Amino acid sequence: MTTSEGQNKGGKSAIPIAPKGKRTVVQKWRLTSFSNKVIVVATIVIAIANVIYTVISLLTLAEIRSGSGDTHRLSLAAQAANRAWIEPSNLYLTSALEKGLPITYQIRVTNSGREPALGVVWTVKAIGVPYTREGSGEYELPPNDTCSGIDPKAKDGLALFPASDIPSVIPFRIEDTPENRQLIDDVLKGRKSLLLAGCFAYLTGGEVHSTSFSRFLRDVPNTPSFVPDQPGKPGSAWRFNKTLTGNEAN
Repeated sequence: MTTSEGQNKGGKSAIPIAPKGKRTVVQKWRLTSFSNKVIVVATIVIAIANVIYTVISLLTLAEIRSGSGDTHRLSLAAQAANRAWIEPSNLYLTSALEKGLPITYQIRVTNSGREPALGVVWTVKAIGVPYTREGSGEYELPPNDTCSGIDPKAKDGLALFPASDIPSVIPFRIEDTPENRQLIDDVLKGRKSLLLAGCFAYLTGGEVHSTSFSRFLRDVPNTPSFVPDQPGKPGSAWRFNKTLTGNEAN
């Protein structure tokens, strides 16, 4: 170890200084000029400030992205609240199964949204499913795929307007075919239940939307399937009940 040359003004020996290659950080710092010390401190402060700025920028960006997602979700919710929503509110027979095919029935359709539903088109299938007595639970139903392939066009189909006290009533019929004759015979003899699976597709807000529905006909033993109303004598009919599956809307 070397020492600084001479003595200090007080006559005391100078502080020993290690060789240049063996000096500690503290010794190096003591030997650094004041101007260089200022530069070192300023560099450290700037580096710390840059780290803090980077962290704040990342947090701000994350908040902006979160706010953008919230805005997008609010926009979608507003669109859903104002668009058209088609609902098949009721299905009922208008002719008796006992009288044979064709069998007629009607579907009441309402638009519970705030915009018109344009180009409304539909399809309905009559299906036979295993018979289940009332109160014994619901059987397994086939998937409702009736919305597949329906393509509504604004110039075609029906226009359904919202806020109407009178729902649109659309007539339907089960045509006279060998398959349908066998189906109705099975229904009347309690071997099967009649299931109507269908779909309404429409345009609202420039987008295609659809509502699928599934109803099965609940028979009433020893009661005709349909008796029209008469003056002073209300009619009766087997009722279409909503199934647990096959009813969806988008």
